[in-house]
Amino acid sequence: MAKKKYEPCRNFRRVVWKRQEIKGRDISVGADGSVWVLGTEKTEKGYPVKRWTGQGWEVLDQYAVRIAVDPKGNPWVIQETGEIYFYKDGKFKLIPSKARDISVGKEGTVYSIGWDKRKKGYPVYKWTGAAWASTSGFGNRIAVDNKGKPWVVTAKHKIYR
Repeated sequence: MAKKKYEPCRNFRRVVWKRQEIKGRDISVGADGSVWVLGTEKTEKGYPVKRWTGQGWEVLDQYAVRIAVDPKGNPWVIQETGEIYFYKDGKFKLIPSKARDISVGKEGTVYSIGWDKRKKGYPVYKWTGAAWASTSGFGNRIAVDNKGKPWVVTAKHKIYR
């Protein structure tokens, strides 16, 4: 099978990339335009959480290995040990349970990949606003689409939605 050649879209303007003065491990952008990054300086809890202020990068007193930002610009982060934190009103709040990955849809739906492995893999959970509800899915990585529906990648690289 011949390798597919990718060509730029003729109707798309050329994107000009501007390198930032910091390095990052993970990045997420909220529907409100806020930008959050995990730095590269490793600690036992993960990497430092940084927020773009419009003028520079503010380093917060929080560490994580995964990050997802909700539509209002509030990040959900997961530490190296699986603890989940949600940022609201200037503070990170511990959320019950542990996770391996997390994603937030543009309308605010939050899904996570659970911490404890089962026979089929790691379970998928949906945040109800007060607790995590178990779903029938399993995966290793997760993303939520613009309609609030989860997509997962399994350990065997299969994709489900």
